[in-house]
Amino acid sequence: SVIKDFRGKIIGVSSIGRDITHEKKVKAALAKSEAQLNMVTSNMADIISQSSSDGSYIYVSPSIKQVMGYEPQEVIGKSILDFIHPDDVEYVSSCMMRAVNEGTIQSSQHRHRTADGSYIWIETLGTPLYNRKKDTVGFVCNSRDITQQKNMEDALRESEEKYRSLIESAKDVIAVMDYNGIFLLINKAGAKRFNRSEERRVGKEC
Repeated sequence: SVIKDFRGKIIGVSSIGRDITHEKKVKAALAKSEAQLNMVTSNMADIISQSSSDGSYIYVSPSIKQVMGYEPQEVIGKSILDFIHPDDVEYVSSCMMRAVNEGTIQSSQHRHRTADGSYIWIETLGTPLYNRKKDTVGFVCNSRDITQQKNMEDALRESEEKYRSLIESAKDVIAVMDYNGIFLLINKAGAKRFNRSEERRVGKEC
């Protein structure tokens, strides 16, 4: 502030200062920590999210851009169920209710819509959050893309079904036995050859 003499003439100024070195260091450390966290959450394969008790997104890690094509702000405020495949909504809803009612961590595998409108399979581990009164106030979820795993499982299942169909339709006897002579596999032609009924085809001695 200005200092004046008795005539009103300015003869100086006064000021009050305080040391803000600590505040500056704290702000710099916080900015560095946030930058490091953003770098980690942007490049990790998993998606970390927090939602309210009704399933609305409160926070989504930047890694959602890499996995699903969304910017975090595109999904925040929207319901988790808005992005779930229609055939999986009931299943995911039941998992959320079970987490609330039982107070347990829930795991689910379901289809999630990406930014281009296609669906990917994700596995989500959801942990309920509580307030001081022990009421459920939301969830923290860790989700990862398991589409490749699901495709491999489907391909394996199709291969096994094709293999089984070929064996069953073969006119020759096809059988697999262990060292004790117990049938582990035998086709219809084999069952007919050894006079075995459908329910006695496997798990019996030859």
